[in-house]
Amino acid sequence: MPTTNPNSWQCFSWHYQVMLFVTTAVFVAIASIYWYLTCNYNYWKARGIPFPIPRLIFGNTKEITLLKTTIGEGLQNIYKKYEGCSFVGIYELRTPVLLLRDPKLIKLVLIKDFTHFQGRGIVSNESVDPLSANLINLWGPRWRVLRTKLTPAFTAAKIRNMFDLIAESSRQYKDFLKQYADSEEDLEFRNLAAKFTTQVIGTCCFGLQTNAIQNEDSEFRKMCRKVLDPSAIIAVKRVIRMYMPGMFQWLEMGLNPPDVTAFFLDAVRDLVEYREKYGVIRPDFMHLLMQIKNEVKVNGGGDCDINCHGSNSGKVVDATRILKDPDIVIDEKVMAAQAYIFFLAGFETSSTTMSFALHELASNPKILNKLTAEIDTALNKHRGFCYEAISEMDYLDRVIQETLRKHPPVGMVPRLCNKAYKIPGTETVIEEGTKVLIPIHAIHRDPAYYPDPSLFDPDRFLDENKKSREHCTFLPFGEGPRICIGTRFAYMQTKAGLVALLSGYEVNLCSKSSIPLEYDPTANILTSKSGIWLKIRHRCKRNARSQFASVFRVEMIGILTELLDPILLTGLFIGIIYFYFTSTFNYWESKGVPYKKPTIFLGNFGDLLLFKKSQCEGIQDMYNWFRGERFFGVFRVRMPAIFLRDPDLIKCVFVKDFATFTNRGIPVNNSQDPLNGHLFNLEGKKWKSLRSKLTPTFSSGKIKRMFYLLAECSMEFERLIRRSVDRNKTLEVRALAAKFTIDVIGSCAFGIQINALADESSPFRSMAEKLSKPSYKTALWRMLRTSVPGLFKILRVQVIDPTVTKFFKNVVSDMIKEREAQGINRHDFMDLLVELKHKGILDVEHSNGRTQPLTEEEIQAAKEIELDENVIAAQAFVFFAAGYETASATISFCLHELALNPDIQWKTRQDIINSLEEYDGNLSFECVSEMKYLDKVVLETLRKHPPAPLLSRRCEGPYRVPGTDVVLPSGTRVIIPIYALHHDPEHYPNPEEFDPERFSDETKQSRHPYTFLPFGEGPRNCIGMRFALLQTKVGIISLLKSHSVKLCEKSAVPMTYSRRSLVTASEKGIWLEFVPEESSSSNLAC
Repeated sequence: MPTTNPNSWQCFSWHYQVMLFVTTAVFVAIASIYWYLTCNYNYWKARGIPFPIPRLIFGNTKEITLLKTTIGEGLQNIYKKYEGCSFVGIYELRTPVLLLRDPKLIKLVLIKDFTHFQGRGIVSNESVDPLSANLINLWGPRWRVLRTKLTPAFTAAKIRNMFDLIAESSRQYKDFLKQYADSEEDLEFRNLAAKFTTQVIGTCCFGLQTNAIQNEDSEFRKMCRKVLDPSAIIAVKRVIRMYMPGMFQWLEMGLNPPDVTAFFLDAVRDLVEYREKYGVIRPDFMHLLMQIKNEVKVNGGGDCDINCHGSNSGKVVDATRILKDPDIVIDEKVMAAQAYIFFLAGFETSSTTMSFALHELASNPKILNKLTAEIDTALNKHRGFCYEAISEMDYLDRVIQETLRKHPPVGMVPRLCNKAYKIPGTETVIEEGTKVLIPIHAIHRDPAYYPDPSLFDPDRFLDENKKSREHCTFLPFGEGPRICIGTRFAYMQTKAGLVALLSGYEVNLCSKSSIPLEYDPTANILTSKSGIWLKIRHRCKRNARSQFASVFRVEMIGILTELLDPILLTGLFIGIIYFYFTSTFNYWESKGVPYKKPTIFLGNFGDLLLFKKSQCEGIQDMYNWFRGERFFGVFRVRMPAIFLRDPDLIKCVFVKDFATFTNRGIPVNNSQDPLNGHLFNLEGKKWKSLRSKLTPTFSSGKIKRMFYLLAECSMEFERLIRRSVDRNKTLEVRALAAKFTIDVIGSCAFGIQINALADESSPFRSMAEKLSKPSYKTALWRMLRTSVPGLFKILRVQVIDPTVTKFFKNVVSDMIKEREAQGINRHDFMDLLVELKHKGILDVEHSNGRTQPLTEEEIQAAKEIELDENVIAAQAFVFFAAGYETASATISFCLHELALNPDIQWKTRQDIINSLEEYDGNLSFECVSEMKYLDKVVLETLRKHPPAPLLSRRCEGPYRVPGTDVVLPSGTRVIIPIYALHHDPEHYPNPEEFDPERFSDETKQSRHPYTFLPFGEGPRNCIGMRFALLQTKVGIISLLKSHSVKLCEKSAVPMTYSRRSLVTASEKGIWLEFVPEESSSSNLAC
């Protein structure tokens, strides 16, 4: 008989006990969770309040929680089922919430008994989401303080003061829409309206010209898109915040992406700092916030309407005491939060209201015609787009109100009971902490208040109809003390946008129009799921003068056109313009100076201003006009300038009489274009001080200490060349060289391994692209800056792309903070700038290790300017722009010439290989210095293709041209034609031939020294000349060390120069074929 193994029984018993324990634990856990989720589900039943049966987990909000329907529509479904009830109990997941249906009860909650329902019950985590500390979310003393302080900003008087800002944006919006009216394409109007409201808010809140209407990529538009089209994660977070506030706070969630938060915090901080520094005052929201921050009394203009008391309190809140409460601090974070909510609520609700209104008008042509007739009448009466005209548009008011009735931006408004409240006429007590919901969307669609609610009927808001309707049945902005503080502004902004559009265009439905509209359940406010698609076209006007007057305020022009013959006015205007542009054209003739007859508007620079020729070709043509003359006169548009041909005169300007020709005469607007305040552009004492400070940073000793950084970039460059040649032997050399020079500048200037050689998407590469390939508009601004500086100053044009400015300022700021915090020292340009920032001056260091202290005069000059972060950013920028672009152009031109001249190329490669072998294959500062033939090749490249085709100086006082009686008055521009001098056969026989021997010692000594000026000459010569030459030579060495180059099918022979580029560059790029070479150099290390 088999026996039982006791060990087996014990094992079975142990497993059985474990399984029993696990099963019991799982059952208890499930039961506990079930109990937790359902334990409140008898709450409303116990109080005798009607309620729909809740579902496990979701309560009565399943469709809303799962983002299948909007909040407004979800609550409307419940609202409809309990007709006749004053209120209904529902469950948000497991939390009991009271849904109000009776307008009388809603009035008690929002107005009469407001003290019991002050908060919205919206949780926030200010530590991770500082923008959440805004007026909408706050409650209690903090809310009352802010509400009291902010109310004066939104009075009717204040809105009226802002109207000119709104009107200007309206005009731009109307002009912007013209392109779409011409094309008659289908348009998505929520996005178009958002462009307008973003610009209005940017102007009226931040006092900034955001250019959001024209520029889709403006920073404010990017922030708008993040808000308008939230990610799924943000949508889920909103649901968690609403239905699981405890979890939202425990997980320390925030609704705003970090970049949105950083943008608004930085914008407010920078704006406050700028306004306080320069004493800027504008009638906008930001000015009021600054007054609040500084505890300055704010005048509301006489109609401040805040009411922070309730019927049960029996007293009014002491605003004076609140404003002085020491526990409540208004700092920049709080200011940013209010600016953010003003921006968010202002642009989003108004843009959706505008788009819904246009959809309804397009769907109801009779209403549209009636509205446009009212708009035309009001604009004609007041002779243009003005506050009074818009204020008189009663039918427009009704259209907007009916739009807000049918499509309220917010589907419901919550209130949190902050102390127990007995509902009048019942025994029901709303306990402290209970949330109360006012279902705005459902009330607006209730046939009891609005018969046939789906019909769009503006006449519902006639005075007699409004009076017959119960109070608190129209709540698009809430009601009572917590009514939307910006209601007036929102109305005015919406009306202005609609008038701007409808005064010039008519709207129609299109094939993409959604009928009926379907709402987006993921959006924070009510929006169409598929957008608002419409088509616009120009309206036909009977009276053209009325059309003109309705857009522009042209009262005086209207009077003149009625009194005077338009032809006479036109003739007078043309005469004035002609006189202005030609009044200086006899200038050189009166001084007996030879000159060529100028063309009106263009002077002698027509081919350059119209981009018909490159700067090199244009300057060469001018130079050849007067052979044998030492100088001659030209006109830059209308301004006289003197064009020098004589090297002795050039020497006087650059060196001998430098005190009279210190400045270049390039206008700079530091507030508009902070990166333009660099050494190349600065003038007078500022230039002298900065030059004295920066000169030691480019000494041969300092550059020698940086050489290891160039060597590292050179090794990576060689690897890139090998990889590129393996894939395709034909390469565009300018782009290839630019990758190397960007890496070098990034490493030597910013101390950053930016990896431009390998990473095409490097931000430094994209910045370089914007600088090297300017638009026609940017190129034109650059020409105007030197040709018509007065006009340039008036227009306050920003030559440097704003994204480039922001990028370099941020990079420099971050780099300085990091180095100062961590004590990093790399012996690079940024190190020297940081050292200069702290010390004020540096000694000159030579390549042999010897240091030379500055003279007393240089030390005193250096004290004239303080090296702050903006100044450092400007110098770093020009070091990057000039360093990468000129060096990469020179490298590519050099290889092109070597490909055209194989014998010279062979000698150059031998020079490189021999020097490397002499230094055991190690590329060092001394090794490069030994390459004498390479020196001559680079100098001949700079002679034939100088990076800057010309230089200019401005005469700072009366100056008699040596050997003549010609006196140049102060302000006269002097042009030094570098390219033309370099191609003058008198100085360089057969100038189109590439001949490095022109720069042998004996040949250089026989030539006038001021006929070779690739880096200028004298005290204002290029401060980075040594570095530029060294960088260029290292790049050429890397390219020729293991490869030779030859022409290919794509090679441009002869070379043509770009007409838009600021520096000399090839129009079609420089294409060459790379041939790997087997030589002893292939084993040399770099």
